[in-house]
Amino acid sequence: MKLSPKRIFLIVLLIFITVFLIVIFAILNRPTRSLTEAEKQEALLNILGRPVQLMDKSVPTGSVIYQGKYYTFMYPKAATKYEPQLQQNTYLEGFKFDLADPKIYTVTEVDKAPLQAVLSDNTGVRMRLMENDIYKEATISADNQTGLSFEKNNADGVEKTGFFLVNGRYYSFSFNGSDQQAIEALFQEVISTLKFL
Repeated sequence: MKLSPKRIFLIVLLIFITVFLIVIFAILNRPTRSLTEAEKQEALLNILGRPVQLMDKSVPTGSVIYQGKYYTFMYPKAATKYEPQLQQNTYLEGFKFDLADPKIYTVTEVDKAPLQAVLSDNTGVRMRLMENDIYKEATISADNQTGLSFEKNNADGVEKTGFFLVNGRYYSFSFNGSDQQAIEALFQEVISTLKFL
C-alpha cells in the first residue's frame, strides 16, 4: 500500500505536534529549585520594603512586674505594652498592654478622687451599677483592700473590670477580649499580685 504525499504530510505533522507537546509539557512540569532563606528575605524585602522575620518567634513565658508610681502588679511576659501619651493623660498614671493569643486588651488607670469620695462616686462604677442587667457585680480584694468587679459577657465580647478606692485615688483594671476563661485567669493574676503604693 502506497501512501499518498498528503497522508505522509499529515503523519509527519501529527508526529511533530506530539513531540512538540511532550517537550512543552516536560519543560512546564520540571521541578523548580527552592529559594534559600537569604533569597526569601531579599524577595520579601523588595516586596514589603522592610525586613521580615520568617522564623517563628518563641512566645515568652512567665510574668514580669509593672512598677508604677501608685501601684505594682505582675502581668505576662508575652504581653505587648504601650507607653502612655503624657500630653493626653487626664489620669495620674496608666498602663496598657495586650496579649496576642488569645487576644486580650488591658487598660489600668489611677485617678485622683475627690475628698470624702466613695467607690460608687467613680463614673465607671456608677455606669456599671446603673446597667446591672448587663454587668454582673462582685466584691474583690487586693493588698488588704476591698473593691468591686464587674463582668459583661455578650455578643460584643467579654469585659471584666475591677475598681478600688485607696488613699484618695481610684484604681481601675479593665480586661477585654473574647475568651472568658483567659480573661478571668489574667484578671486573677493581676489582682492577686496588685500592691497599692
